[in-house]
Amino acid sequence: MNTKNKPKQNFYNLLPNDAIILASCKLLDVDVLASYDSDFYRACADEGIRLVSRVADLA
Repeated sequence: MNTKNKPKQNFYNLLPNDAIILASCKLLDVDVLASYDSDFYRACADEGIRLVSRVADLA
């Protein structure tokens, strides 16, 4: 199965708003996303986006 063109919402099992946030980050070449939402852990790691979910992650 070709997962390259599969919608991010289905691939990462994200809620619609979370999928929009992830797609926007990819579209706009955002390198860092700040969120407490644990749904982003795998998605950000796979997409090459650094997830900041606590102050210690900023160091």
